[in-house]
Amino acid sequence: GADPNSPNTIYMHHPLSHRITTKDTLVSSGRKPEVEFLSRVEEWYSQRFAKIVADLKATTDAFGNSLLDSTVIPYVTEVAACGHEYYPLPALIFGGRSLGLRGGQYLKLDRRPHNDMWLSVAQALGLSPEALKQEKFMQDASNHTGPIAALFGT
Repeated sequence: GADPNSPNTIYMHHPLSHRITTKDTLVSSGRKPEVEFLSRVEEWYSQRFAKIVADLKATTDAFGNSLLDSTVIPYVTEVAACGHEYYPLPALIFGGRSLGLRGGQYLKLDRRPHNDMWLSVAQALGLSPEALKQEKFMQDASNHTGPIAALFGT
């Protein structure tokens, strides 16, 4: 039901994404139907994700704190824009306040490897950078630079 021109048809959204470029998404009128469809797909996913985050925030843990504070939820994509560009790669991290993550900020990390975000999540969950250095993927320094220090602190 996400395609406005064919609400009863089921489409796989990824193949349709190859029919457009980022330029197609920047026009304010006369957008291709594929752009409208993909926008509705993202809206559908985002609404469901927002419900999960809201439920975690409203749920208290055994200590009376928000369950979201002790949970880390990365919300990521593997592409930066509809043209399948890789940079700047967007990522949102929800929760983790009691795990040392500092929220409420926007960081522009130009050309930084996406694995650095995952290293930050691992650190928030208690894995030290030293312990992670033993992992095979960490031995190739071209795919990471380390946890993102600005995500931590008060």
